[in-house]
Amino acid sequence: MKKDILAVGLFILLGFLLQSFFSLWSIAILGLIFGWLINRSNGHTFLLGGLAVFLLWGGYAFWLDSANAGILSARIGKLLGNLPPLGLVLLTAFLGGIVGSFSALSGSMARKLFL
Repeated sequence: MKKDILAVGLFILLGFLLQSFFSLWSIAILGLIFGWLINRSNGHTFLLGGLAVFLLWGGYAFWLDSANAGILSARIGKLLGNLPPLGLVLLTAFLGGIVGSFSALSGSMARKLFL
């Protein structure tokens, strides 16, 4: 359990740093590496990768939303059928969680295939 919390925390930290310098999809490469290194079952890796990116993107979207008083998210929410700002933050986190889940699962399955 402690290793899982440490792995998710490290994934969030490295993901934040990596996305500060590279593109949005660099998180998928980190997920592949994460899935390869943690050596857990496929389902466990899927959940950990998804949780890490869900928290990373959700937290970052919430931080950006609160930094500009929700102006941008309110405007984008209107474009998406009157989605409230918190709904937009959760949608962002959910989509990031999907990317993290499947990239970590791919790394886990690649490890089992090659080793």
